[in-house]
Amino acid sequence: IWKDPWTAVDLSTFIGSVFSLLGFGSRMSRLNEKYARIRLEDFDPTQTLLLFGSEPYPFDKRKEVIEELPYPSAIMDGECFSWFGVRTLRFLEEHCR
Repeated sequence: IWKDPWTAVDLSTFIGSVFSLLGFGSRMSRLNEKYARIRLEDFDPTQTLLLFGSEPYPFDKRKEVIEELPYPSAIMDGECFSWFGVRTLRFLEEHCR
């Protein structure tokens, strides 16, 4: 998902449920919309970590956009968090032993 508008996932999505199971508390629980439009300036840079998936939009090819943001941020492997099924299972088997 790209900017203009920026969007975030709600806990009702697969990605949101993964983060919930991992114990990440976040503002995404209050969005009340699966892929809510957000304004980055509404977030406190001292209490916000932005995670960008390599899918469905290839943020790894747009690092310069992320590096210019005034928030701590990282690009994560979107296949592990965004695609339910065998890809997530493969990630868990490889990294959660």
